Amino acid sequence: FHAIDSPIVDPISLRRAKTLPRSATTPIPKLRTPSKNWMPFSKRDSIALENAYQLKSPNSNSSVTVNEDHLFEVDVARRIISPVYWEGPTFEVRRATWFIQGDGFKWIPCEEVLAEQIELGYYKHKPYLVPVEEVDPLTDPSESNGDENANQAALEQKRLEKTLSENSVEKQWNLLGSYIGQYIVYTGPSTAWLL
Repeated sequence: FHAIDSPIVDPISLRRAKTLPRSATTPIPKLRTPSKNWMPFSKRDSIALENAYQLKSPNSNSSVTVNEDHLFEVDVARRIISPVYWEGPTFEVRRATWFIQGDGFKWIPCEEVLAEQIELGYYKHKPYLVPVEEVDPLTDPSESNGDENANQAALEQKRLEKTLSENSVEKQWNLLGSYIGQYIVYTGPSTAWLL
């Protein structure tokens, strides 16, 4: 996936900022806001990027041209995408293995550090081996009319509540680094909750 809304570097904007006269009222440039809009690569590009990622060595400069016209290049080691033939903004790239719910029901790829920690807990607790318990049909939110995403979210919320009430603290996967104090609870073979 690559970000499309918050460039890491935008050389055109930087050049414009340098040409403008600086005064006491000129605002200081803001820090980059985290991206909220992510675009998946095509299947062909994803395979090429994953192959480059798997084959990279610490000293290699692995870059892959992407999109159907090969006008953009991904630096696999630095996780950035930029135009090949012109000066333009550079955006973040993420190797997406886990997703987090953004605004509404929009899913965005987790930061890779967080995804790695979720994956470690996933392999330790093996939630894919535990059968997902059926929800009581009388209280099953999927039986109600309405948005399918909302129904799925309500069903997962119910599974989380049940898992938290039944499982002890040992079943939680505590996170490290910038996520210290937070933990993961797995409620199914492909669902994890960040709490």
